[in-house]
Formats: sequence, structure tokens, C-alpha cells
Amino acid sequence: MNKLLATFISYFFHPLLASTYVFAMLLFLFNSSLSMLDVQIKLSLLFAILLMTFIVPTISTLFFIRSSSIVDITLSERKSRNYPLLFTFLTYLITAYFCFNNLNQDLTFTYIMVFNSLVVFVVLITNLWWKISAHAAGIGGVVAYFLLFLSFDKNLEYLPYLISLIIISGLIISSRIALNAHNAMQTYLGFVLGFITTLFIKIFI
Repeated sequence: MNKLLATFISYFFHPLLASTYVFAMLLFLFNSSLSMLDVQIKLSLLFAILLMTFIVPTISTLFFIRSSSIVDITLSERKSRNYPLLFTFLTYLITAYFCFNNLNQDLTFTYIMVFNSLVVFVVLITNLWWKISAHAAGIGGVVAYFLLFLSFDKNLEYLPYLISLIIISGLIISSRIALNAHNAMQTYLGFVLGFITTLFIKIFI
């Protein structure tokens, strides 16, 4: 894969943006109790999710760079990923609490943030010993969630979205390998970890 394309894919499908993309699909494409809200309310809600799951963690990473706790924004070194992952885990839990308190008419949104929080936590714990791909873990969790969604909804109109996610997964994994950010095993296991963690959590909810 061309490195320019690989870089674009890595940034456009950054794991911190996964929650925003999923919420956007649920608010504007899928049928849910919140999809009937006024457009302005949905956009405000989406911005709140973007703020808590992308903007705040990104600012915290820049702070860690400024304080010399980490070397670069791409978190290329395994040890430099621990503080940003921990901070992201905490902000995701706060977002899950926000969803539970303010969107309790549809717990789907709370479940998504709980899934995402625990995927980040598992990546954090794994990273203490071995560097795996957070990009792959993120998209693995999203694919697992949509498989669960289809298993309950059984609406084949949503099947193209799942197929698209699987194709995007391949592109993300290929981009991380092309950029030498991870080796193949780190991306494959990252995807499996995110996928299995999400399925495992759902069993107990």
C-alpha cells in the first residue's frame, strides 16, 4: 500500500474517532429511539461525543508530549502509550456515564461506550507487556458490535454496512503494516482482541 494512502487511512480511521462514527450511524442512518430527534439536537449530541472521545484525549496526548512523558503524537513506543490509554479509558467511562444519565431511553449508546471503554482497558493491560494495534482493536470491536446489532435486528438492509466495515478493517490493518507501525501479528491479534472483548462483554450485559 502507498504510504500516503496508508497515512490518510490511519488518521481518518483513528481509533479515537470510532465512537463518533458509530454514533453518527446510529443517529442518522439506523432506526433507534434517538434517530427521531431534531437534527440540531443530534448534531449537538454528536459533538459532545466527539469532544469527550476524540478532542479531550487528543489534547491530553499533546499535554503528555509537552511534559516529555511521551515522545511523539503517533505513540510509536510501547511504553509511551500507557498514560494516553489510561486517560482515554477514564474519559470513555465518563462518556458512558453521561450516556446512561442523559440517553437512558435507549441504552444502546451506553452499551457502545462501555464496550469501547473495556476494549481500551484490555489494550492498555496488554500494552504493559506487548504492543498491539489500537487501530485494529478499535475496528474489531466495531465489527463485533454490528454483528450483534444484526443478530438482534435481523434487518438485511444493514448488511452492506457490515460488509463495508469488514473491508475497512482490511484497509486499516494493511495501512498499519505499510507504515511499519505494527507487524502483521500485532494487527491481527489487535483485531481479535477488540472483537472477542466486545462479544464477551455483551454476554454479561
